Amino acid sequence: FDPMKDPVRVITPVIAAPWLLALCPFFATGEVHVLGLGHSRTGTESLAVAMQILGLGPGYTWREVIGSGINNIAHRRHDLEAWSTALEGPPDFDTVFANYSTVVGPPASMFLGDLLKKYPDAKVILTKRSSTRPTWFASISYSFCLFYSGSALDAVRSSGFFSSIISSWSLLQDMRSSADAAATRSLGARFPEGHHWDTACNDPEYAERVYNAWNALVEGTVPAGQLLVFETGKHGWKELCAFLGVPEPTPTPGSSRRSYPWQNSRGEFGILVRYYWAESIMVYLLPLLPFAALAFWYKPGKVELWRQLGKSKEC
Repeated sequence: FDPMKDPVRVITPVIAAPWLLALCPFFATGEVHVLGLGHSRTGTESLAVAMQILGLGPGYTWREVIGSGINNIAHRRHDLEAWSTALEGPPDFDTVFANYSTVVGPPASMFLGDLLKKYPDAKVILTKRSSTRPTWFASISYSFCLFYSGSALDAVRSSGFFSSIISSWSLLQDMRSSADAAATRSLGARFPEGHHWDTACNDPEYAERVYNAWNALVEGTVPAGQLLVFETGKHGWKELCAFLGVPEPTPTPGSSRRSYPWQNSRGEFGILVRYYWAESIMVYLLPLLPFAALAFWYKPGKVELWRQLGKSKEC
């Protein structure tokens, strides 16, 4: 490429660059049109995937905060820090939700009043557990509660040694405290006991009461014409598409209809828990590996074996 023979290829980027930089904020900024204000373990992740299938853009869920892969914690750390410090109020929604058109589930949904004030015209979907499914307490006991204070995993990862190596665990616990504070502010006088994950994970009666109080809060706050109460496991594409005003998705090849997504099952959550356990064990075993190697290398008789091999002329 000779710039003297093809000056257009040189001039075009120079002219276009300022315009692209000027227009970049308009392309980068997304507008939130749908809020999923259901509590944890009510099908929020499935709802986010369903809306993405319908072409409503990417959804902001808890996975965007903590991730579900090995490298996601580091990649999304700025979001985790934003939510972990939101004890007195929400983070900057314009920054956190940039490029997202839907926001679904905790930790964002716990800031109910702030979200409705910021996005007054957004359609709201309240996901609920179907009556045919296990109770909410039974679901959180085998998922989120395995992460929170008092759990065996928390006891292992909260030690000073672990936190000095991987600090994201303390941020997760801070985010939980921020979500508790936000949900307590949202519930207000409707539920004077406040929202406390630690209590919900240990008291099934309290868990069901705070879960029902949250659902009543959303139903009592959002205007009926702006709200869809969606029972996961009972409702599907028909109810969702009618509310959003979009056609149902095309069937998958070889079938007459497309199944509604089923995400973040108890088994899938178990994989994430096992990853955290494996990471925890490796962090504690890592300092012991050099000593284990030395013990194996210099075990009785081993040194003499190396000496004999060193004197041997055989290769």
